[in-house]
Amino acid sequence: MSTLQFHHLESLRLQFELEAFVETGCYQGDGIAAVLAAGFWAVRSCDIDARMVEHCRNRFAGDARVRIEIGDSVSALGRILGEDLGPALFWLDGHYPAFYGLGELETAVTRFPVPQELELIHLFRKGAVSDVILVDDIRVVNAPDNPRWRPGEVADYYRVDLTSLAELCQKFEDTHELEVDGQQEGLLVLSPKLVEMTCCKPRT
Repeated sequence: MSTLQFHHLESLRLQFELEAFVETGCYQGDGIAAVLAAGFWAVRSCDIDARMVEHCRNRFAGDARVRIEIGDSVSALGRILGEDLGPALFWLDGHYPAFYGLGELETAVTRFPVPQELELIHLFRKGAVSDVILVDDIRVVNAPDNPRWRPGEVADYYRVDLTSLAELCQKFEDTHELEVDGQQEGLLVLSPKLVEMTCCKPRT
């Protein structure tokens, strides 16, 4: 699990004029604390682990900017994305529940829900043309266009076999730049191509 850096978050918020933060997998809430400090006005998170949800709800109790859903990320995103949140930063990091002792909740989807999460974001966000999407732990994806994949680095349990990262992000190819940040556990970064056009539209 990579760490969200404050300076990186603030830079992204300012560069792309982002307003909201949506994550899958709240864990202990350190990511939530970081984005609040970076100036995001709305934070939506979720976790399949009821213990982590309770912990984070207690940690951020009374902060109206924060709402945390319980449930698998695909189900939770379906509820979260119904809101009008403005341009958003997505942090997709809700996977491998068995690693956290929740093997009874692991399915083919909850193990690595990124394809379904991206599908929902594209659908509900109408292409997500103003959004930035970060996918954590991209080192697990065994794909020919993934420079962060290193044979033998991850156990077979974690390995995800996809044709390519380009195929995973195909729906965003016309609207977003795709790059891989090789630091930490590896980040797949989808950033808007049309940020100048979208950011200059007057708010209604």
